[in-house]
Amino acid sequence: MSFTEVEAGAHRSYNEWHLFDHLPEQYALPGIVGGRRWVLTPALAGSAGSTASPPLDRIHYVTLYLLAEPLDVTLTDFFRHGIALAKADRFHQQRTSHLAGALRVESAVAAPAASVQPGVVPFRPGTGVHLRLEDAVSGLAPSELVDAALAVPGVAGVWTFAGAVPDDGATAGLRLTCAWLDGDVSTVDAALAAVLPPPVPGGGEADGPAFAGTLAAIDPHAPFDWFD
Repeated sequence: MSFTEVEAGAHRSYNEWHLFDHLPEQYALPGIVGGRRWVLTPALAGSAGSTASPPLDRIHYVTLYLLAEPLDVTLTDFFRHGIALAKADRFHQQRTSHLAGALRVESAVAAPAASVQPGVVPFRPGTGVHLRLEDAVSGLAPSELVDAALAVPGVAGVWTFAGAVPDDGATAGLRLTCAWLDGDVSTVDAALAAVLPPPVPGGGEADGPAFAGTLAAIDPHAPFDWFD
């Protein structure tokens, strides 16, 4: 996963690069089985259910790749591929990732209304995601989060990720809860804010990273003008 900030005036070029160049290029690697990116619009960032500790309070996008075993091979291929693309001048320079790293899938549950197996929920058409990043030890129990989120109409399923890969990576000690949405983003966001408490800080900084927010799916033909 990567929590990314983009410089003012560069959102169109960043989105075009990621959608039509960078993300498709990752599928050349056999260990990449899925990739999605979502936008934290100003309206969603200002909603009641959104909270972020520095430096995650500056991000605009979150990218999530799903990786296949063996993870050590997949991650090595992934990083080598990124270096090769950068050397070929095919890497966007007006962006900053404030947190990036790999975590292991901890649990996967599908909502009954989705009528699919839990493992395929991320591949359904969706309207966005609700993400919650917090300390894995002191945070709310995953089962409590999953049950609360699944009770909200418009949530298609919930996955949880925890523990860094490798063990000493940037995401060590963190848990990511991902609720995949297929309902109206603003409506589901408000409903989730009513049932989910704020996340618990943890990780490398005393006050963070802790993040909770609903992000919208990105239309590849959108004007990308959320931050103009």
